[in-house]
Amino acid sequence: MQGSGVPMPLAWSAACLAAALFAAALGAAILHLKGHYFAIASLVVGEVLLEVATSWTSLTGGGMGLNLPVLQISVDAQARLFFWAMLSLAVLAFVMNWLVASSKIGFALKCIRQNEDASAMVGVNTTFYKVVGFTLSALFVGGAGAIYASWVFYIEPPDVFDILHSVKPVVIALLGGAGTVVGPVIGAGIFLVMEELVWRNFLSFHSGVLGILIVALIFFLPNGLVGLVRSRPGRAGKGTLLSRKKAGEHKK
Repeated sequence: MQGSGVPMPLAWSAACLAAALFAAALGAAILHLKGHYFAIASLVVGEVLLEVATSWTSLTGGGMGLNLPVLQISVDAQARLFFWAMLSLAVLAFVMNWLVASSKIGFALKCIRQNEDASAMVGVNTTFYKVVGFTLSALFVGGAGAIYASWVFYIEPPDVFDILHSVKPVVIALLGGAGTVVGPVIGAGIFLVMEELVWRNFLSFHSGVLGILIVALIFFLPNGLVGLVRSRPGRAGKGTLLSRKKAGEHKK
């Protein structure tokens, strides 16, 4: 949109809205799937979008990519602009994550994470809350992509739909602690340092090292660093969210 003469702030906001709307439609279509079926569907959607973006030359430029207007400001001013834009987006995402976690939506999502079938049995509309969570997770991702495009002044389908863009957020969440508020923040900081070390020392094998890291996280740190801290002695025996919800219903 910026390439069509739309001001950057408006284009970034429109990207957030477009990503959220697409996620809502996509979530309604595939979030009834579970496990590896959902993973396969997600990968297929990415490949289909890549083909669409490559073929739709009138909108995306196809294989030639899309050039965006260069800002008529100094390099230092550009660096400050995009740094503060990305930082502001990160803060907004963190605040939204915190608000959702402390709301009814967050409680429902935590119940679904623990046991989706049991959540449905106690009255949680699992499909609805998963679509809401999926939509909110895409909201600021669209804005981040738009800011990135404005920063580099050029985007092309293979760069936008690189499979690593889908893998890295998963690794970050697993590393810090999936389902927590501060986990992704911790995971992102650690992952950036690890990624820099991997790129520097394993330039031709960085994707393989990333795969090994994912396997190691699943086997040895399934709940992330935050989960490791929470699982220390003295925190057990408090019961799950579902059990507390059932107990509350019995008391009523």
